[in-house]
Amino acid sequence: MKKSKNLFKRIFAGGVSAVLSAGLLATPVFAADNLINTPYEYPVVPGTEEWAELMSFPEKIEVCKIPEGKAEAMSTEALIETILNHPIWTIYFVYDMESVYDIYSEDIIVALQELEQREDADELLLARYQADQVAPMSLNNATDENGSKSEFLEILLAQPVFYDDLNEVELEALDEEAAKKAEIRQTNKKAYVNESPFYSVLETQKNNLVTTRANTSYVYTPNLTKVSVEVRTYNDIPDDVKTFESYFERLFPNCRKISGASSIYNCHSYAWHLSAWNNPYWMPDPRDYWGDGSYVKYNPGSYFQASTRAVFKIGSSNNADNWHSVLIRKAYTGTTKYVVAESKWGSYGLYEHYLLDNPWAVNSSWVTHGSQYNITYYKRA
Repeated sequence: MKKSKNLFKRIFAGGVSAVLSAGLLATPVFAADNLINTPYEYPVVPGTEEWAELMSFPEKIEVCKIPEGKAEAMSTEALIETILNHPIWTIYFVYDMESVYDIYSEDIIVALQELEQREDADELLLARYQADQVAPMSLNNATDENGSKSEFLEILLAQPVFYDDLNEVELEALDEEAAKKAEIRQTNKKAYVNESPFYSVLETQKNNLVTTRANTSYVYTPNLTKVSVEVRTYNDIPDDVKTFESYFERLFPNCRKISGASSIYNCHSYAWHLSAWNNPYWMPDPRDYWGDGSYVKYNPGSYFQASTRAVFKIGSSNNADNWHSVLIRKAYTGTTKYVVAESKWGSYGLYEHYLLDNPWAVNSSWVTHGSQYNITYYKRA
């Protein structure tokens, strides 16, 4: 095995020296004649009738998987394009950035595991990044081979499994290209929907301060335990919200938007404290609601009680930033797939959706094995 995988956290939490080094464009390594040189064409993509028939996120992940043995047979260039064209890429940006790469490589884009083994992956990713033309995020970027992929390439290049294999010349080239694209971000806020990890570090170096725009307050569980919340005096709507929410509508065509984007409240606050669009609190951690006995775990079997909660825990982290709280509005008898729920999607909108049809229902083993090991259900004690 060539490489050992590390967490994305290193790039976000590390010092400036971990990101700013030196480099020039590497010479691409050309594929052997017996490798497939064309990217994989995904048979079912958002916006099609076949996609609309998929009622859970795990089903969508499953239909986007590359057939076994296909990734290994591709040239590195074709493999990179196949990964960049994955229909579910954009959902990455609703997760906690420090650990999401592991979730993607293990459950969503398993072809990343093959890319990690390629000796030429680092230099070819850099070459692709340098050649990429910055453009506003569009609905087609995740599946259109002509769309800008700079954000996705930055995510990949920020991973130590690729970053650490760049030489000093290549690191200088990466620094130069990241700075060039950072300048575009500054002059055209819609050129990127999100800041790259490299740009985040550059901004930290430039400003050398952290501004807090939220005051801490408390709400109470039914058993009167104090729960810390943020009272936000701002509403930082993500850039180009309409594009993202239109993308959600394409990726989750069976969901219904109840209200628009808001950075004031989140999924935990909506599910556990106040189920209303004008909720004034952002709740970092909801676990006191069951920790003090106000709510208890239950196994719904085939009967889901109204006004109960479900908590999705993605990855292996016990950090509530990686959790997603969902409110089950209506009683339902039947399979999990058709349970109707409501939840707030990060800083984006509030949605009504099928329980497993949300961005945090990532474990694809549900499709073949019916496992629900990362969902915990709670009811009022």
